[in-house]
Amino acid sequence: MTNGITAAPATPDWMTVEVCRRASAAEGVALFELRAANGRSLPAFEAGAHIDVRLPGGALRQYSLCNDPAEADRYELAIQLEANGRGGSQAAHERLAVGSRVEVSAPRNLFALRDGRHAVLIAGGIGITPILAMADHLRDRPHALHYAGRSRAGMALLDRVTRDHPGAHLWIGDEGRRMDLPALIAAAPPGAQVCVCGPARLIQGVEAACAARPDLILTFEHFDPVDTALDPDRDHAFTVELLDSDLTLTVPATRSLLDVLHETGIDVPCDCGEGLCGTCEIEVADGGIDHRDRVLTRTERAEGRRMMACCSRAAGDRLKVRL
Repeated sequence: MTNGITAAPATPDWMTVEVCRRASAAEGVALFELRAANGRSLPAFEAGAHIDVRLPGGALRQYSLCNDPAEADRYELAIQLEANGRGGSQAAHERLAVGSRVEVSAPRNLFALRDGRHAVLIAGGIGITPILAMADHLRDRPHALHYAGRSRAGMALLDRVTRDHPGAHLWIGDEGRRMDLPALIAAAPPGAQVCVCGPARLIQGVEAACAARPDLILTFEHFDPVDTALDPDRDHAFTVELLDSDLTLTVPATRSLLDVLHETGIDVPCDCGEGLCGTCEIEVADGGIDHRDRVLTRTERAEGRRMMACCSRAAGDRLKVRL
């Protein structure tokens, strides 16, 4: 996972780690091995977890942990250089070397496996990072791993995938192998969990295929950022009623709901600030929602009971929420 904000959240869990190894994971992808600067073990993490990283220059970014969760002494990150990004990946590629020290948060997991279920793991491009940790965790349990990319040279961590997971299904575009998502989902065992990470088009395709399989549990994580810029010519002000706090607030066309809640002293946690992580989810009691996140499924959006306060807005003039 990679998304970001420029100001760190208030948390007591920051720790200093050192880059102990740097290697190429694919064209344009650097692999960083991090160990505690004090030589101690690092906090344990679950497959699918990510950490916040304070990069040189001050940017804060979130990156998925891609090593085996059984490893207690190190974290591994694979960071893809984004030519049109906001500078975080560039700072990592240009300024993180062996011996560099950075601050990272304790791991958090918003993309977790369900215990006891067969898992269908689907990765596209750099989305392999959390998916590979899941495959490592499930190595001795029933699962299927599917990894798609345009070419072998650009597929991050492909050497590890082929070495540690010889049964993985590789779908490589320039070799004429493309994923048949409807067939793949149709073949999933009853009640399986489908975990997918990658670009929006892949996730939308999996979501559409899963519509015919209501028995499946779909869990996904996006890498494409959401455009959270507000446009006064397009967006409108609305009123939000906080049922638990007995407050009524006005959200201007130029401000997010999350901004207004924080200014009022309402404590709603936030991580990415871009509609990717789900941390700022709030419960909606009444009112139409203009969903702009990359977290909720189509079904969850249609239910109209949850929204991401950082980016989503009222579709009409008023919302009632449980805060």
